[in-house]
Amino acid sequence: MVYDFGRSSCGLWLEVRTARNAASDIRFVQAHEWIAGFLSAYNWYVDPRGNVAKGTDREGMSRVDR
Repeated sequence: MVYDFGRSSCGLWLEVRTARNAASDIRFVQAHEWIAGFLSAYNWYVDPRGNVAKGTDREGMSRVDR
């Protein structure tokens, strides 16, 4: 079962990521934290020796190139 922001569409994440007004935009913060938690859980349970986000950091995972 997936809870909270994880049940939202990818389109919502793209909208929130692209249209955020500030780093404190609550929708962006919720999405960003959910994604970080999901990736952390993947690393912990699926590939404990790996890093699914290798080569980037938390900000890089949500960066918008314009």
